[in-house]
Amino acid sequence: MPKRCYQCERDNTADQAFCGGCGAALGLNDYICEKVEEQLRDAIRDRDILETESSIKVFERAWGWRLDCQSSWKPPFNPLMAKEHLR
Repeated sequence: MPKRCYQCERDNTADQAFCGGCGAALGLNDYICEKVEEQLRDAIRDRDILETESSIKVFERAWGWRLDCQSSWKPPFNPLMAKEHLR
């Protein structure tokens, strides 16, 4: 499979490391693409981890509030119920 030069777009043989027309490194384009893809994968993975950790923290805080509300909740005073308890 011929290698196409990223700079002058000339086709070169597969065993060439540099372009026969302009002298540019033929593996550079593949190297750059590989590095960009690697960086994107890492960034997406890092974003996913951050989103997951943030979601867990929000859930834990909301769950804590719920438990706090349950433990301190008292039914409102009902004078009718108070009279029944006095009998």
